[in-house]
Amino acid sequence: ASRATRCVVLGLAALFAVSACTAVVTIERAQSSGLSQISVKEVYARSETSVRHNPVFCGTCAVVIPSDTYGGGSLGGAIDSADCVVRFNGHGPGNCTTDSSSNEKSNAKSCPSPEDYGTKDDIRVMNGNPEMMDNLDFDACFGDGEGHCQRQIVTWMDDTERSRRFFAEHPNAESMDALIEKLEIPDPHGLIRGFAWNQSVPRPGYASSAFITINVLKDPRICGQLYVFGLNTLDDSEPANHGYADDPHKIISPAHDYVLEHDFYKKAVDEVWPGWDNVEVVVMEQPHLGAGSGAGRV
Repeated sequence: ASRATRCVVLGLAALFAVSACTAVVTIERAQSSGLSQISVKEVYARSETSVRHNPVFCGTCAVVIPSDTYGGGSLGGAIDSADCVVRFNGHGPGNCTTDSSSNEKSNAKSCPSPEDYGTKDDIRVMNGNPEMMDNLDFDACFGDGEGHCQRQIVTWMDDTERSRRFFAEHPNAESMDALIEKLEIPDPHGLIRGFAWNQSVPRPGYASSAFITINVLKDPRICGQLYVFGLNTLDDSEPANHGYADDPHKIISPAHDYVLEHDFYKKAVDEVWPGWDNVEVVVMEQPHLGAGSGAGRV
């Protein structure tokens, strides 16, 4: 073949290769976009199905907020007596150790004894950031085998590849946003900002995971009666006035105002706001006064 013919053939081949690559990229982008839309709908459908088939998912719930208030309280029995025990992020009983010596030799977090902290792990609420997804990817609670939780709830779902992949790989995981929509619950972020405005204090950037969880799970279709553990509640309590943390060296996010949230719980329970008549906050400083079940109103 002449040199001109060879050039034409090579040119056509190169053009075909570019067109093919462009087509593949276009198809992949279309599939990715489609997967994103389908994934969001599919995840929301999980919550819709659960709400439809479970008029009351749990008769009683114990929300175990991670804090340093459990030691010596002997609340494990009261916590485990609930139909469903709600825990957060990596704070399941199987994710930590009560042996301080073994804790020093490993990366395991320390946690209170089962007598103080309980052993049940029925509902887990996980922050939706990618770091937490990496940490809990192989947590037994988020699996579908032995040790999996009855419900696995992520505080939000976004359109990032990491978020969509986590929900795809964990077919039982739900989005808290979906529950808020399906249960028609007021926006928790708006609730705490409005409360701040009424109290004439600066508005926080966002509601914490615990605040969102309590406002959602107190819906009678999720928890008939809800008990909140782990908060310092007395007005003269130093921890109650400066937030809480399970680690004394932990830096609390400036995006949240835990003190304001504590005040919100106190007023909502004390004044029996609409929708709060089935909520009790355990007085962690004096948990066994009164009924003796470990549960007491603020």
